[in-house]
Amino acid sequence: MARAAKNRNGNTSTTTPSNVRRLAPLAEVVDPAEAFLTEIEPERTLRDIVLNDPTSTIVNGLIDELKASETLRRHNVPLRSRILLCGPPGNGKTLLAEVLAQELMMPLYTLRLDTIVSSYLGETASNLRKAFDFAIRRPCVLFLDEFDALGRTRTDDADHSEMRRVVNSVLQLMNHNHSRSYFVAATNIHGTIDDALWRRFDEVIEMATPDQSAIEQLLNIQFKNFRTSFKVEKRAVDFINFSFAEVERVCYGAIKLHLIKKTKSVTAKQFEHSVQDELRRRKLRTPS
Repeated sequence: MARAAKNRNGNTSTTTPSNVRRLAPLAEVVDPAEAFLTEIEPERTLRDIVLNDPTSTIVNGLIDELKASETLRRHNVPLRSRILLCGPPGNGKTLLAEVLAQELMMPLYTLRLDTIVSSYLGETASNLRKAFDFAIRRPCVLFLDEFDALGRTRTDDADHSEMRRVVNSVLQLMNHNHSRSYFVAATNIHGTIDDALWRRFDEVIEMATPDQSAIEQLLNIQFKNFRTSFKVEKRAVDFINFSFAEVERVCYGAIKLHLIKKTKSVTAKQFEHSVQDELRRRKLRTPS
């Protein structure tokens, strides 16, 4: 019990006995969905990605829709907020998710398959619901990479009944989602996605292997802050059937050599060294 006492100036103050327990500060509430999500700070913009004309038109259309979202909602016109990215690995699916988050001015969260998929009956579906509920509470771009692991066709005899239940859960979650978040899924094997899930996406974007024109653009982007002793766009023909990621890795390799050797510019020899290193990697990946 607190008691009053006079201090040296004659004023009355209240003291608390040392044996009185103080209330512990409330612990910060942890969102259960955070165990399944990783937040990524979007940095790159449309200037940092090479898109072909059809894809560029779609992406710009999505951004325009968001800018006019209030008008569209007032007239009960839905926005395209469920997007499937498909195509071979290394061609910018993850980068496009980041760019979309940056352009839409929304936080980006990626779904962690290693924690969300469980061997316990019904737990995977429960974890998915927590992740979707998180996106309902907090408008964001929710990125579901390797979506085929969750949305594989239910006619696949290799899949067990639990994963079929997971597909049913994803269908329900997508059907009843009326949030302001964007759900961006990505897959390298889109032919395995369940047909019913495929139809739930408002937009499907193919991230194809770049052609020569796209490679030229990427080379110019990569070397925009570095002087070169050769015309980099002339080397685009050497990268036919390369992925964006492979071309980007060659550029970074040449730039590293330039910085380490402290040359006046990125030389053709440094670039060629990096090309040969990438060819070595490709040969190891696909042995004859």
